[in-house]
Amino acid sequence: MTEPEDLKTEDCLGTIDELVELLKGEISHLERGDLTLIDETLELKRDLLARVERITPHLQSELVRNTGLSALVRARLKGVRDLLERNMVMIQGLTTATRSIKDELSRIETRHSLKGIYGADGQPRDGQVRTRPQLDRSV
Repeated sequence: MTEPEDLKTEDCLGTIDELVELLKGEISHLERGDLTLIDETLELKRDLLARVERITPHLQSELVRNTGLSALVRARLKGVRDLLERNMVMIQGLTTATRSIKDELSRIETRHSLKGIYGADGQPRDGQVRTRPQLDRSV
């Protein structure tokens, strides 16, 4: 992508600030468990990331020029990176927890079902129940 001629570093920093606020809000929603609110901000996040992609060449040239704003740009980008890492860790934790819950529910369902006794056609496999079902009290 080409850099717009009239792009100013201050405008780029404003875009970065918007992304920072969005990520902070998303992290706050994750901490509270408001996952539906995260879904609602997805389109805004996509738009902001597209804007960041468009301003990246300008930010890179600002960093190369090493002007007075370069340190500010570096600090803001580090802040975004830190928030993205925190966000990613939280989402990975939720994914792992959800997978564990799903696996546990499947285990309990299998243990308390007639799985294995009847075939897909609904007919008994061999007509005998080998063991008496046990109630799972671990829940």
